[in-house]
Amino acid sequence: MKFASENGIALRLASPLLSRSSTNRSRVVADEKKRRISWSVEFNFLPINRSQCTTCNDNLARLKPLRLVVHDCDESARLVTIWNEKVIQLGSSEQDALVTYAPPGSPPFGLVTSWLYAKVKGQNTAQHFFYVQVEHFEAGNLNTGGKLGVIRKFVPVEVFLTNKLSHILITPRLIVHEMPTFWVSRKPLG
Repeated sequence: MKFASENGIALRLASPLLSRSSTNRSRVVADEKKRRISWSVEFNFLPINRSQCTTCNDNLARLKPLRLVVHDCDESARLVTIWNEKVIQLGSSEQDALVTYAPPGSPPFGLVTSWLYAKVKGQNTAQHFFYVQVEHFEAGNLNTGGKLGVIRKFVPVEVFLTNKLSHILITPRLIVHEMPTFWVSRKPLG
C-alpha cells in the first residue's frame, strides 16, 4: 500500500475475508531495474439494456454488472494490451472462468462472449467504452427536510485503451478499492 501511495495511487485495502478482496492477487514485483506493481484488474460489464439516466452521479455497482478479474497485469501495460490478451483472445470457457459475479438470470455458459458480441441498436458490435469511477463530494440537501450536508457522488470518467494502467490509476479523485476497476459499457455513459 505504501509503494502504491508513493506512486500517486490512492489505494484502499479491506480484509482478505471479503469476497472481492480474496480474488485480489496484486503484489509488488522487484526485478533488476526497479520495483513495480503487478495488478489484478476487475472489469465490470454494465447491463446492455440499462437506462442512460441510471448512471448519472450514481454508483455503477448498483447496476449489478457482470464482473470478471484478470491477474498479472503490469502497471506499464496499455489498457488495450490487458483487454486483448487477458479477455478478448481467450476462448469462451476461459473467459467464463474469470467471472467472479454473474447477475441473476445470466446464461449458464458463454457469459462474457454473449455480452461482448450482443447487438446494440445503433452501435458497432466491436465498440466498447471504458470508464473509472471517481468520487466527488459536494454540499447539498441530504433529505427532503432540507438538512444540508456533504453528498458523495460517483462520477464515471472515460479512459482510453491507449492509456497505460499506471497513468489511469493516478486519475484525480480515483480511489482504487482493492484492485483497479474498469466499467465497460456497450453504449457511452450519458
